[in-house]
Amino acid sequence: ERATAWAARTGSASSSDFAKQYAALSATQKAVREALNLFDEQVSSFGTSAAIASQVEAMATATHLERLLPALLAEIKRFAQLRPDPAEISVHEAAKRAPTTLLKEGMPRFHALKRTLEAKVEARRAGRQCAPNLQTANVHAA
Repeated sequence: ERATAWAARTGSASSSDFAKQYAALSATQKAVREALNLFDEQVSSFGTSAAIASQVEAMATATHLERLLPALLAEIKRFAQLRPDPAEISVHEAAKRAPTTLLKEGMPRFHALKRTLEAKVEARRAGRQCAPNLQTANVHAA
């Protein structure tokens, strides 16, 4: 009898609006964190012999993040609109804290990484433009 009652309570808790919204928020937060870490690795290694991604792949990750970050904000807002039971208020606030912190720290980090990638691409382009001129200059000097 106790087991049945426990199963009924946990079953209803896992299908509550709070649980569903938390699952969506948590999944989006995880996706943002993983994509941000991947983009960081891609940008850090870009232009080196240890590069883990091409320019196209890094830009695709940036585009993916440009969609994920607003999605995280939307999930935070949806979650914040829930009216938790008085017993769930502290859990609700704690559940909002991590994704909100990720968003606050992730947006500037993303934009800084994006600027770094753009600078590396530009430097690479400038290096390629200078290289033929140097070869031509060496041929004329000889």
